[in-house]
Amino acid sequence: MDIYTEQEKRKFIDLGRDVPKADNYIRGAYIALICISFIEFYSASSATISHGAIFRPLLSHAFSLTLGVVVMFLFSRIHFSHYVWLIPILAVASAVAAFLTMFLGDTVNGAHRTISLGFINIQPPEFIKLSAALIIAMIMAFSQLPDRPGVSNKGIFWSAFATLLFGGLLFSDGLTNTILMMAISLSVMVLGGIDWKKLMIVLIVYGIFGAVGVVYKVKRLDSSNSGARTEQAMTAPSEAEVIAGHKKSDGGVSNRSGEWIFRLTEFFSDDSIPLYKQKITSKNSQKVYSYMAQAHGGVFGVMPGNARENTRLPLVSSDFIYALIIEDFGLIGGLFVMLIYLFIFVRAGDLSRRCDNAFPKLLIVACGTMIVFQALFHMAIVTGTFPVSGQQLPMISRGGTSILVTSIAFGIILSVTRYADMGSTKKRTKKRKGDDANNELSTLDNIDATPMSDEEIKAQLD
Repeated sequence: MDIYTEQEKRKFIDLGRDVPKADNYIRGAYIALICISFIEFYSASSATISHGAIFRPLLSHAFSLTLGVVVMFLFSRIHFSHYVWLIPILAVASAVAAFLTMFLGDTVNGAHRTISLGFINIQPPEFIKLSAALIIAMIMAFSQLPDRPGVSNKGIFWSAFATLLFGGLLFSDGLTNTILMMAISLSVMVLGGIDWKKLMIVLIVYGIFGAVGVVYKVKRLDSSNSGARTEQAMTAPSEAEVIAGHKKSDGGVSNRSGEWIFRLTEFFSDDSIPLYKQKITSKNSQKVYSYMAQAHGGVFGVMPGNARENTRLPLVSSDFIYALIIEDFGLIGGLFVMLIYLFIFVRAGDLSRRCDNAFPKLLIVACGTMIVFQALFHMAIVTGTFPVSGQQLPMISRGGTSILVTSIAFGIILSVTRYADMGSTKKRTKKRKGDDANNELSTLDNIDATPMSDEEIKAQLD
């Protein structure tokens, strides 16, 4: 069965594209992130080596990257029109897995986060972020007004409902993941054409539900802890506890709301003593070692293999990998990695602008926004712009699920660039001008240039 319509075939021929090709710039950015990931994981490997298996962490990470490449390739070969039925399946599967993880999942860093499949541990929250972005993109695409730019009220309602549903599943896992998913969904709504007044209503609704959730969490904290236990529950985990899985309360799961309150209070508190003068404790060890790594890197870095803080910084290969990048390659290397993600964002925006239809346009927007926003959140946390939280750097941090989800997002972007009408704007404008000129010449050719006689002129005047 041919996946192209006759109209699509004519457009490819008019644009001089005999064989559909994926965007080389997006593919190049994906390959660059893989190379950086392997180099930085090698630099951080001293902190992940266990039981004398020196090459086991490297081989495990190489397997995750290889699996990601295979998944990216497969998704890039799927025609983007098939995602109309694939996205709901992914969304339902992610929601069910996230719900089951809340009760049956393995405990990691103080919360039920993963489901083990034997050869890989799946983190449903990572799939939830992608599913939410894609389902909102699909709803917004098929809710476009037929007579003018904009989105129907029904589409806005279902988009907001989907955001709140997925946000509720993420809320127990972490506040940062919920905020990140909200930011992604709002970006897709804005670029999907939502009216600003309606957007403000959506923001108010989000705020109300968010406030109710926070109050509920705080009340659970107050009811489950009293007296000295309250103070103990709000104490940050030690370095060893961070690596092992955070301090745990009843049931093996730490009180996440206590950690949220502590981290937010610490972040917004006005401490007159600079952090570099404070004593390193279990409360500030992650931030201090992260800042020390960045300071040690300087402008040009110490090069991979010469890092000093990779053995002391908890979660250096995942949640704080950007600190190691700066230590290895300095400020120049950190800016270079940031520019790669910003380039992906700009390129995705340019590609979406070229799409004629709303569905492929918003697919690119959803996937590009998810990748770049998560990267910016990670960098902001590591550099101290945001409170400390667990966010992985897409395609660079250690984690099979994160690599898998990011690869799927890249694959969807490449699928759109391969199969949708992605001719450049200059080519389209040039072709349109050429067609207009040919039409004008054809009209002139049809005009009879033979001079009229006096009798013919008189007959037309009469």
